[in-house]
Amino acid sequence: MFNGDALFKIYKINKLSVDNLSIEKTDNYVRFIIEGKDNNDNYKIIFLSSITSEELYKFKINEEIDFNKYLLNNETKLIVNDEEKVLDDYTMVIDRYTEDNYLIDIKFNDKKNLLGEVEISFSYIEE
Repeated sequence: MFNGDALFKIYKINKLSVDNLSIEKTDNYVRFIIEGKDNNDNYKIIFLSSITSEELYKFKINEEIDFNKYLLNNETKLIVNDEEKVLDDYTMVIDRYTEDNYLIDIKFNDKKNLLGEVEISFSYIEE
């Protein structure tokens, strides 16, 4: 089971309020959806991961791992006010910081300028 929270920042407007963090496990993948908003706009980041619980538990504590290799279709989507854009310039790393807790840090760029960042802190406990 996944539990977590997120910090979502777009640097032109700074921190967004996070309305929803959804981490859903299926038989074939884990879906991450982070939704945030400011006064005028709604933002959503979506990505699918092929990571398994066995792989999560193999990560060493305080070791930063490139999470891109666990993305399905190597794709992360940014949706702003229902307009979808596939992010093609971003970094995504995962760090296991305690026995059952993880942090995914996503930094995305627009024409080489840092556009925003999402930090997802979550725990995973086998049911």
